[in-house]
Amino acid sequence: EDYISLPAKAKDARRFTFTSDSGHAEGCILSFQRRDDMEKIRDHYRALNKKGKLYSWTFIKENVLVVLQGEIPEAKARAYESALKKLTKK
Repeated sequence: EDYISLPAKAKDARRFTFTSDSGHAEGCILSFQRRDDMEKIRDHYRALNKKGKLYSWTFIKENVLVVLQGEIPEAKARAYESALKKLTKK
């Protein structure tokens, strides 16, 4: 429901918070049934990045998209990317 303005719907979405060097930060994990839906949302975030309206880190593995606030340090964002890449299907 929080992501109504996005161009596609996720099958499941979870928002989370964590501590960053700049204080409190947020992210979300979205899973999809269709890859093209995921790509629409990824492209939406990337377009906002280019327009300077918002900056977010976006990482994909299979049907999962992780979006993190852009103000978190790159090293921390890359740690989330690494963890995502290490996930295996159950």
